[in-house]
Amino acid sequence: SINARTRAYVIGHPKGSGLQISLHDSVLLDIDDEERRVHYRTPTEPGSSGSPVFNSEWQVIAVHHSGSSQTPRLHGSGTYEANEGMSVKAVQQAAQ
Repeated sequence: SINARTRAYVIGHPKGSGLQISLHDSVLLDIDDEERRVHYRTPTEPGSSGSPVFNSEWQVIAVHHSGSSQTPRLHGSGTYEANEGMSVKAVQQAAQ
C-alpha cells in the first residue's frame, strides 16, 4: 500500500547498464487523487523507465517512467524535483 510514510526504492538497469539500486533519499512525495501517479525523490539515472518501484516491505508499488527537476506538483501549484511512476493499481486497472 501507499501512504505518507511509504518509502520508494527503485531497482533497474538504466540504459542497459549493470543493476542499480536506489536506496538513499527514498522519500515518497505525493500520490494523485486517483491513485494513479506517484511522485518520489528517489534518485534514478536516465533510461530507468520500466523499473519497479518498491516500498520498504519490497512490494512493488509503481512502475517508474519519468523524472525531472521541474515536475509539476500533483497537488497545489508549482514544480519540484521528483521522479514519477504509475501505481500498480493503475497498471492493474488498465490491464482489465
